[in-house]
Amino acid sequence: MEVDEEPSTGLSCKEDAALVQPDWDQALKEMTQPQFFVGLRKHEGKSVFANVEKQGDSYICTDPLHPCNALHFESPAISTTFLSPVSEIRGIHDSSIHSMDISCTGNLIVSSDASGSLVVSNVMNGSLLRDLKGHVMDVYKCRFFPSGLVVLSGGMDMSVKKATIVTDNTPTAVCIDHETDSVIYIGDEEGVISVYDLKFNFYCFRSYIYRLQTNRGCVMKMMTRDEGLFVAFKDGSMCCYPRQRSLESKVTSPLYEFTGSDCDPIYDFCFNAKHLFTASRDRVVRKYRIP
Repeated sequence: MEVDEEPSTGLSCKEDAALVQPDWDQALKEMTQPQFFVGLRKHEGKSVFANVEKQGDSYICTDPLHPCNALHFESPAISTTFLSPVSEIRGIHDSSIHSMDISCTGNLIVSSDASGSLVVSNVMNGSLLRDLKGHVMDVYKCRFFPSGLVVLSGGMDMSVKKATIVTDNTPTAVCIDHETDSVIYIGDEEGVISVYDLKFNFYCFRSYIYRLQTNRGCVMKMMTRDEGLFVAFKDGSMCCYPRQRSLESKVTSPLYEFTGSDCDPIYDFCFNAKHLFTASRDRVVRKYRIP
């Protein structure tokens, strides 16, 4: 068995690091007589520590436009700047945080912990926006979809879950408009289709365009084409809706409805030019011609 040779001395380096008390910034802000420790940890030899005490009634920031959250340590061999948090979000988790992600707008954070909690919070003020249920043990990973409206998570319970941050219903189908990639359609288990335009520089909640409420059961799949928005439902419906809703009416109806499946869910569909093909629970593949 071959063993990799140890790199020669000229190709490797060893770390000498500066150390500082983790809450040094809080000591400066909150203590009457601030003090904290700094240190020097050498790869070879003992670490050296010293206490830093504030003298005088004030200290000076090098940049008056920003708060003092940087501490620079310099020695003959080390030059390191320690940066403290500019803000913290506390109190939204009861156990250690395993994973987190930030939305495309930079306004929302999703995070998960060791007790099965999966939450969405506001970056600006740390307020809890959504508590996404479903996992029962550690949630190891969570990520936003590119839209910033849907969260994907996986955990110790051996499940991968998809959740929308806009409603409490579970999203079951997502599609992006074939012409305008900033427009996204989200269908859920209650048969509701929500439409958003992500080009607006607001919170994701404010990119909402309209919501279509149907009585056809869970949305199984959606796709857009020039003809409209094609949607397959759990009750066996296969519909094509207008992509643009009339502002003068609060009621809409399908442009086309493709029949044949008698209450058997449409699990999938695809296109070839002007033809639509559907796959149903009744073991039938149906072909339709789109007008």
